[in-house]
Amino acid sequence: MNKNRPVARIIGMKHIFFAAAAFLCIALTACIVAGCKTTKPAPHKPTKIQEPEKNSSLDLWQHRAELRKYISKQEGKTFTYRDGKVENITLGDWNSAYSFHSLKIGDDYSVIEKKLKPDFELAYKLQSFTKGFVYMEKNNGKHYLEINLDERNRVYLINYQYDHVYSFD
Repeated sequence: MNKNRPVARIIGMKHIFFAAAAFLCIALTACIVAGCKTTKPAPHKPTKIQEPEKNSSLDLWQHRAELRKYISKQEGKTFTYRDGKVENITLGDWNSAYSFHSLKIGDDYSVIEKKLKPDFELAYKLQSFTKGFVYMEKNNGKHYLEINLDERNRVYLINYQYDHVYSFD
């Protein structure tokens, strides 16, 4: 029996080393996990989709006087000048980041009147080729605002034009 004792001692030592190594791994894992939990993540707040405001930097109504300086790279596609004055401003899919009098491409038709009310009045409804509205500027009756709607009654084209384009005769 004396011969088996050193073997038993070696086997017992292996179990002790294994148990110590396992305990050390578990303890290190617990420390790492506990260390990660001490830094709390920032609470996630749902982001609100902000409606463009009339004083937004992307509102072309606000910048119509200095439009040539403001978005000169888009001239011809977004706006045209004639005789030193803005002849028209057009918003569509290609420049939908911009707004006009806080009205954006994709807005529902129910918000059109609310957004345009202080400065524009309804001139007539478009029904022949496309659904939409034409508004007349109250302070300066020489400009009209045409708003075309898609099949889901959402704004897909905004066109601000000088008066020689429309006649109501």
